Amino acid sequence: MWKAVISDLNDLEKPIHCQPTSSVGGSVAKPLYAAPSNHTTSKNLYDQEDHQQPPSSSLVARIPLQDCLSCTGCLTLAEEQLSLASRKHVVELCDNWLSQGQQILFSLQPQCIADIAVHFGIDYHVAAEKIAFVCKHSKGVAWVTDQKEARYFSLSQTWEELVQRYEAQSRLPLIISACPAWVSFMKRKRPEWVQLLSQVYSPALMAGYLWKTRNANVQKHVAVMSCYEMAVQTQTQAMEYGENKTLVDALWTTQQLVQWLGWNENKDEIASIPQSSLDYITDIDLEKDCCKGTSHGYFWMAVERWMYKWTSQQQRSSPPIEWKNHSQQQQQVWIHWNENGKNKRVGMILAYGFASLQRWVKRGFDSDVVLVEAMACPHGCVNGSGQLATQRKTPKEQREHIQSLVNKMNTNVAIDSYIDKDWSLSEWNNIVCVSSKTLLEQQQ
Repeated sequence: MWKAVISDLNDLEKPIHCQPTSSVGGSVAKPLYAAPSNHTTSKNLYDQEDHQQPPSSSLVARIPLQDCLSCTGCLTLAEEQLSLASRKHVVELCDNWLSQGQQILFSLQPQCIADIAVHFGIDYHVAAEKIAFVCKHSKGVAWVTDQKEARYFSLSQTWEELVQRYEAQSRLPLIISACPAWVSFMKRKRPEWVQLLSQVYSPALMAGYLWKTRNANVQKHVAVMSCYEMAVQTQTQAMEYGENKTLVDALWTTQQLVQWLGWNENKDEIASIPQSSLDYITDIDLEKDCCKGTSHGYFWMAVERWMYKWTSQQQRSSPPIEWKNHSQQQQQVWIHWNENGKNKRVGMILAYGFASLQRWVKRGFDSDVVLVEAMACPHGCVNGSGQLATQRKTPKEQREHIQSLVNKMNTNVAIDSYIDKDWSLSEWNNIVCVSSKTLLEQQQ
């Protein structure tokens, strides 16, 4: 069986969109910004047997698309056709639900809102409220919410899970990822790591759980996400709870949402759209969004909370920390402290993109690493293939675009500030130090 091939791992710096061509070997992905190569591709490179052999040092690194970790629509021709049919079907399915008068919840991933805000040159909150107005007043959607609310609970419960595993010295490191491409790759290459995956719902699943358990009128939940990979894998066991109940009934991408709303490139027309407030199922104050980074913020949350936990126990003095910033796609921090006369250390890792993840898949984790946040897309969820018009940008323009999205979400991370910061004054002191289970009970 033939396999499409990516020519260079460096091509994963930006979203790659396949351009299928007819050939003897099959459909081959042609990245828009492929690195120059001086070698001639051998026909045998498309064979699975040859792929399993060590590559020649004279060749550019090559991987089959089924092992590609970039959630950027890099599919075989057959898979692409199935994906296109699925994208069309899921929108028609939602339209049918609305025509039947079903009560539907739309939950918006923050990266999607930021992408729309940057694309149309408006504020993040303005974009969210304009989306809410069209969905509720023109399309008949009952509720529109920002997944920040659900992410709050996902982060707090993940912290509890990390502490429990560390105290029990069991199933470490805690691997956190809502990324199907990474999970699928990990199951094939490192099946022993599956038991290390976090058991906490991702923000999208958490949104479905919060709303469907607290509002009996919610019949369907449509989660708007930033990548097609999640949209392809909607029917998974993880999305089900109870008996014949689902947490997410359909997954859309940013592109699908904008097309469904009927928004064109006329910014003046978008500016004239009224605004409608978003809906929330709890009364938690989300004015200060403490998430950091380009995805869901698990790594940065864990670092801050661990530092705060240590300062609370050790007279409010900051413990020594060691940063290893290999690239924008890989952060590694080591926290040192003394407990009962014994020197201790824990490590936490953020790994985005194939090159970074492949490094850990090959070498494994050190014994004192307690947490790993992994995402297949370079730069994380903000760089998903379901975002708007990313394929037209050069790598430099893409990085600048990603930075503008992060600015819209207000989730920038200044690494230098972590060294001298008074951790006892961390914003997370007011958020995650309270048990999420207690918060859930209070919100009943």
